[in-house]
Amino acid sequence: MLQSFVQWKERYASFGLNRKLAGVLTPGVYEGFDLSPGGGMNLLISAAEDYPASVAVIEREGYSVTVRMDSSASIPVPSAGTWYPVIEAYYTPGQETHQQLKVVATPEEHHVVLGRVVVPSGATEIETSHISEEGRTVGSPLLMILGFTAALIDNESELLNYKRRLGNVEAWARHQGYDPETQYSGGGV
Repeated sequence: MLQSFVQWKERYASFGLNRKLAGVLTPGVYEGFDLSPGGGMNLLISAAEDYPASVAVIEREGYSVTVRMDSSASIPVPSAGTWYPVIEAYYTPGQETHQQLKVVATPEEHHVVLGRVVVPSGATEIETSHISEEGRTVGSPLLMILGFTAALIDNESELLNYKRRLGNVEAWARHQGYDPETQYSGGGV
């Protein structure tokens, strides 16, 4: 069944908005959520210098949730090892939307990964050298457009291939007596 979102007098505006952009916006970080040492075994997550807030889109269970953070946050890294700071969010109609920053050893499909932190054994403080953007989930309309462009180029390439093949068949048919001005049917002329 075909549906449109958001509609006049829609019962849950949040339901309509969160469904409207699901599958349209690429999940990931759009602004900020920059990582830096936060003192001790803490990781500081903050906005970029050129934009006043951090913004990300999380897609989960058919909903697209935009998460915005207007200030910095500090989250603890549990111990030595490889860790991924992530954003987790989900929306259920009629309930409070859940969103949180956390550090996990293995990101799940619905997580937006902010980067990677590799803490060496014996370290007591997170250092800049421990932090990278490896694995970061980047949301970008430009990436979506590039994906659509690549698909269009693939389709055009296939079309050119079919035109070339049809031209070969037509050239062969002319050699066999085919007349392009004659209307042919299954049983003959």
